Amino acid sequence: MKIKRITQTGVLLLMLGAPVLVFVTLYLFGENHYDLPYEGRYELKAPGDTLPLPLPESQLPWLSRGKVHIVRLKATAPSPATEAQWQRLQVYFRTNKTVMLHDIAPDSLHLSYLSPWHDYRQQPFVLVDKQGYVRGHYGSDMEEYDRLITETLIAVKLP
Repeated sequence: MKIKRITQTGVLLLMLGAPVLVFVTLYLFGENHYDLPYEGRYELKAPGDTLPLPLPESQLPWLSRGKVHIVRLKATAPSPATEAQWQRLQVYFRTNKTVMLHDIAPDSLHLSYLSPWHDYRQQPFVLVDKQGYVRGHYGSDMEEYDRLITETLIAVKLP
């Protein structure tokens, strides 16, 4: 009876201790690597070989290398959800010197560079990384807002 109780206690401790040991090991010695996809315009180098094109600083005066940019392509009558998310972004990144927010009218120049294949009314937010590459288009619902925040923080850490 006593041996059975000791065996049960040992098995219980092993079952509870093994996940904790795995978690602590991964936390202390693990390393996360994130990568964001390139979106926007591409250049065809050779058949089957394409390179993403950075945004041209000369044609987009608000663009500065070394900063992460969140651009809102503002429609004439933006939805209340879009306005609410824009206000949240302004509050969230108010003290961050690396992230710049831009509210831009969607003229043909900006649309051709920032959103060539996306409907800016459905996805009004565009993420531009430190090198000037478009890294994502985002809608105005809460799930997209969370994804924009997460991917912006990843873009800040990218070289």
